[in-house]
Amino acid sequence: MITDEKIVKVMDFGLAHMARASAAQLTKADCWGSPAYMAPEQELGSVSRESDLFSLGACIYEMTVGRAPFSGPNFLAQKRESHFISPSQAAGLPPAFDGFIMQALHPDPSKRFHSGAQMLAALAAIAEA
Repeated sequence: MITDEKIVKVMDFGLAHMARASAAQLTKADCWGSPAYMAPEQELGSVSRESDLFSLGACIYEMTVGRAPFSGPNFLAQKRESHFISPSQAAGLPPAFDGFIMQALHPDPSKRFHSGAQMLAALAAIAEA
């Protein structure tokens, strides 16, 4: 959401709370979040900065492609296999953006972006190319 002062606000509208029941059916951990956007390790009970960046990557994917990267029902398997349509195929985006999304949504947290600044720098490099 964007305020009248042009400040971006992240809103949840209680969706994570409502999704808790469905997430419990799909995960082995008591977790909070929307299954389509949660990092694979988060579904198993582990959370890190990279988990949040995975979720941000899923949101960026949806904003650019027009749909979420993972459609279920087995979200965890889709995430572990990086099973999503590349942005260049789905929305005609540059192939360099595919690499950005692959890193953002990598199933291994050690191979993802480690900070928001790192993600931003990668996006800036794609925009400058």
